[in-house]
This record gives sequence, C-alpha cells and structure tokens, in this order.
Amino acid sequence: MFKRGIYGTGVSTILKLFQALDLDVESISTGELKPKTKNAPVQDESDFKKKRLIHNYAQLNELGQDTLVNYSDDLASMPKYTEEAVEADVQKQA
Repeated sequence: MFKRGIYGTGVSTILKLFQALDLDVESISTGELKPKTKNAPVQDESDFKKKRLIHNYAQLNELGQDTLVNYSDDLASMPKYTEEAVEADVQKQA
C-alpha cells in the first residue's frame, strides 16, 4: 500500500503529515490512527480534530495536500500557535 501512497498521495507527503500530527504510521493499516507516543493519551477533542484533519487531507488533490502540509509547517513554526506559547500565556495570566 505504501508503494502507491494513499489516495494517490506520495509516501513522503503522508509521512510528513503523520510526523506533524505525531501519529504512528503503522496504525494506518488498522484503520484507527494512534499517537506515536504510547504514554501520552490523546484527548477526545484532540483525537477528533486529528481525524478531521486526516479526513480533509484525504479529500484534497495533490496540490491541495501539498498546500495543507505547507500551511501546517508554517503554523508549527510560529510561536503563537505552538504549545509552548499557550503555556507561556497561561503562566502570565496566573
């Protein structure tokens, strides 16, 4: 399956997406996406958002998929949108 990709998507694109979402690539064969880190449970809302993102990604053509990956790379590189920034804001308010 990985030789062809998923829905015609290149393997490298799928791997980047799974890495960005911290998902276990092997879990795709079971049909249920699982986090890479087994010790960190996924919250229900977070799990829903990840599944929604994967669903939306799968509906896009290759250009749309590449654009989505680029958008997520941009967001992940901005401190405003990272977990560290959220934690710093909470500490400032306390």
